[in-house]
Amino acid sequence: MKQTAVYIYVMTNDSGFAPCIQNNWLTLACCKGGIKGGMRKSAAKEFQAGKNVYLLGLCGKTLARETAYLPVYLAKVDEVIDMIDYYADDGRAAGRQDNVYRVENGELIAKANNPHSDYCRAKDLGGQYVLCSHQFTYWGNKCGTSGTEIEQEYSELFASIRKRNSFRGHIVFRENHFIETAKTWSWFPKQTKHCNVISKRSIKGDLISGRKC
Repeated sequence: MKQTAVYIYVMTNDSGFAPCIQNNWLTLACCKGGIKGGMRKSAAKEFQAGKNVYLLGLCGKTLARETAYLPVYLAKVDEVIDMIDYYADDGRAAGRQDNVYRVENGELIAKANNPHSDYCRAKDLGGQYVLCSHQFTYWGNKCGTSGTEIEQEYSELFASIRKRNSFRGHIVFRENHFIETAKTWSWFPKQTKHCNVISKRSIKGDLISGRKC
């Protein structure tokens, strides 16, 4: 059985930027990087090593309407792209909401629409890779309407998360049977290149202003 890693982190913002979901394709190209690589680089390396890699974004306290740490999205990584290739003139970032860098002389340069500070941009670039998925469920502002099976199945994990006063960075949950368990959840696509977008978050209504990385 292939080893499986579930990368779990708390989202403080959900504006369609990170993750970016367009044309049935989810990309995490910005945020969750780090000066030393951060979550994106670590997850990319595990995927490249042949492991099953999932991303689980949870609703942070500043984003939650009522209960924090409910799932905003669950995605199975099926592709990893170097940021240089993603943001190249002929790259796949064109037309997407996370298209906030350009490549100049082999280096990534922030565009005028890049919302991050210099410090956060450095963390973006440290992540090096774009994590991609065609097999995901995204709840947006409907988080909590389904997906509760994740917490029910892994109650001890979520209990430890909820005990934290704050949740910074990410944690990696290693459970080789996760891929089989996910197949039992009716809301999670059973095949690659299938996704389930429950509801996108309203920019004017539900968006928490400001971007944090």
